[in-house]
Amino acid sequence: MLKAPIWWKWFPWILALLMLEAGKLVWYQNSGKNFPPSDLYGWFPILGIWAFSLMWTHYAIGEFRRINPKLPKNELYSKVTGILVLALILLHPGLLVIAQYQNGFGLPPASTLAYVSAPNASALVLASIALIFFLSYEIFDRLKNNPVVKKYWWLVNITQSIAMLFILKHSFTIGSHILQPGWFRTYWIVLGTLLLPMLIHVHWDDFKNRGK
Repeated sequence: MLKAPIWWKWFPWILALLMLEAGKLVWYQNSGKNFPPSDLYGWFPILGIWAFSLMWTHYAIGEFRRINPKLPKNELYSKVTGILVLALILLHPGLLVIAQYQNGFGLPPASTLAYVSAPNASALVLASIALIFFLSYEIFDRLKNNPVVKKYWWLVNITQSIAMLFILKHSFTIGSHILQPGWFRTYWIVLGTLLLPMLIHVHWDDFKNRGK
């Protein structure tokens, strides 16, 4: 078993805290709202930003390990943030659904379309597909020792990459609809720009290792 350097034990947690704080700052700086939010409409956007930001750290940590294979996996970080991400990706749309219902807009899809407007419906469809892919990962991750699942894990990685890209598109569409362009949009551009080479590296490794 690989022994983790001292800095590596703390790095994932520090990165996660920085990403969560950065996401909070850019959102509230652009929206002009205070933290913590006073209603569900204030909470649901930041939960979505936090979910993506934490998932982004998983790719960043994985990239460090691909560059330096001697770095061990931080099992505790993966487990804790995995649970947190699952909660966030469910609460993000869930709080909007509840808020819209409480305000007399009914249930989805009509209530969500009323919030973002019909021209942005495609972004909601992409987000829904991404949510299904993310939830499917929770199932496959619990079956990863199954020979069939292990053999086709590269397909699971593809679904997760597609989901991440769909969420980027969702954020640019819905986010730019809710807020004026600024630090919020820049935050997503930076994360997306850094994410793309990491995704390519994941699938390149899958391609090289397929069949081994």
